[in-house]
Amino acid sequence: DEAFANLEMWQDVSAIVSDLTVPGALQGDEFLTKTVEILPKAKKVLISGNFAAVQRSLALEKSEIITFLQKPFSIEKLLETINLNS
Repeated sequence: DEAFANLEMWQDVSAIVSDLTVPGALQGDEFLTKTVEILPKAKKVLISGNFAAVQRSLALEKSEIITFLQKPFSIEKLLETINLNS
């Protein structure tokens, strides 16, 4: 909730990475979907180690709004994912 409230101050953000499971009222996928209105050009990457999250995230990836990255991953893989999502 706090991160979402602060996004309006960070208009120069080029990428947003969120875990699926986060504290607060919104799950990570809901958070990233809502950021489209505030930061439409920012790349959005959802991460999780939960297999069920993979299934849940496939629909989001098809919408091309959010890219899913399964944990564990290397920093190189994260950077590659963000760059491919340009």
